[in-house]
Amino acid sequence: MDKDGFSLRESDGIAYYSCEALDQIPGLRHGFSTRVCRASVDGGSSFNLGFSSWDTIERVNENRRRFLAALNLQDSFLATLRQVHSDRVFI
Repeated sequence: MDKDGFSLRESDGIAYYSCEALDQIPGLRHGFSTRVCRASVDGGSSFNLGFSSWDTIERVNENRRRFLAALNLQDSFLATLRQVHSDRVFI
């Protein structure tokens, strides 16, 4: 599925989005994860990559390892963000 410059891809049961503009940069490897995963650690459909109170550190680390492996980035560092839903705006 292609939408607004992003392509949905899958590798080893892990779905992720790729930005077509970033794909054009030589040497840059990237992917935007989704919550959907046929290869999640618990065998379910949730693919949590964020440390939270409702998931174990071991499970999140294993999901992160699998995500990086799906992108062929096993020996790389994962850059993450923490999204917060609020009414605060920063300019």
